[in-house]
Amino acid sequence: MTRIAPAILVIGALAGCRAPSNSFVGGIGPGPDFAGAPPGSDLAYTPSAAPDLATVGREAPPDLAMPAMQGGTCGVYALPDTASCCTSCKNGNHQCQTNGCYGGWACDTTSCKCAAPPANCDNGNMGNNGGADMAVNPQQPPPKGTIGPQGGSVSYLYFAVVGDTRPQNEDDTGGYPTQVVEKIYADIEAMNPRPQFVLTTGDYQFAAPNGQEGAKQLALYQKAASQFTGPVFAAMGNHECTGATASNCANGPTNNMQAFLDTMIKPLGQTNPYYTIPFSDVNGQWTAKLVIVACNAWDNTQQSWLQSELAKPTTYTFVSRHEPTGTYGPPCVSAMDSMLQRASYDLFIVGHSHEFRKNSNKEFIIGNGGAPLSGGGGNFGYATVQQQPGGGFVVTQYDYMSAAPVASYNVQ
Repeated sequence: MTRIAPAILVIGALAGCRAPSNSFVGGIGPGPDFAGAPPGSDLAYTPSAAPDLATVGREAPPDLAMPAMQGGTCGVYALPDTASCCTSCKNGNHQCQTNGCYGGWACDTTSCKCAAPPANCDNGNMGNNGGADMAVNPQQPPPKGTIGPQGGSVSYLYFAVVGDTRPQNEDDTGGYPTQVVEKIYADIEAMNPRPQFVLTTGDYQFAAPNGQEGAKQLALYQKAASQFTGPVFAAMGNHECTGATASNCANGPTNNMQAFLDTMIKPLGQTNPYYTIPFSDVNGQWTAKLVIVACNAWDNTQQSWLQSELAKPTTYTFVSRHEPTGTYGPPCVSAMDSMLQRASYDLFIVGHSHEFRKNSNKEFIIGNGGAPLSGGGGNFGYATVQQQPGGGFVVTQYDYMSAAPVASYNVQ
């Protein structure tokens, strides 16, 4: 099928309430002083090694990300300076607005939940991102079709992303963040409609590479993830190899890697830690693929496979691996980053740094699934990706405790 114009990641605002391009538009973002890896973290990060990374850590802080319109309403939305029914903001934690929200967010008066604000308002035809039950654009009907371990056909794609769930210390199986992981997957299962699948970005364990604790931690993860009844497509992290960011298990798996393969990959019908999941439209209007790369099991065979997969024509292409663009050490980064600069793709989803971050024009770090948070900021959570009627995707960050949306981004 001939590829149509590349999809663009778009904000979840609908007709008449448009957000400006390339802007942070609300919610809790990482602090503005982030300039690399916090001491002791997994991430050895070099922003200069990748395009579009000069602004990493420079999005507006949440209490400064205010929309152009401060008062009045936009359809069912009460803007910041208009009294309304929302109660999300608690004095002392944020600069609270008159509408009961913070960070420039509007209050959806139909659900009394805070939602991403409009940048301007031509009419009242706005959508609603007020909570888990309204996560999907209400102008779109619930998606038709199904997706299983081998992919599937649907009327539009709507999936969740969870990343980095390891414990803080090696072999600390008793300290595994089971409750966080359970809550995240229960939140996702409770969404209406339920996301069709979950993509995970790696690091499900922190254990001695050839010991026995890794398998125990993966069993805890799988039990917690069973709260979700759809397929889970897993990427391999460095902790599924030896734990070192630069580790490479292509020539022989550690116990940890073997446990990962047995627990999370073989049930999908896959034999390698790298694989592609195909999707298509129920009416034959588009095709898509999810290409999952195992950076810490990198060799010439996988490199050739990836080059071939990226070259296959589909309307939409999603790429995922564990480490972000430009990370120093992982064996795949140099070759794969060069490939991505030449390839056509719509979204690159990674983890490794324990946070949620828009990393560049098409790259999102989603690594706040239960592992110790990078820099001590933010909160545990997950994200969703939703295909839009005319092309493009809504990406929404969620807080795991409240299941409420936290941030949305507009990328042109």
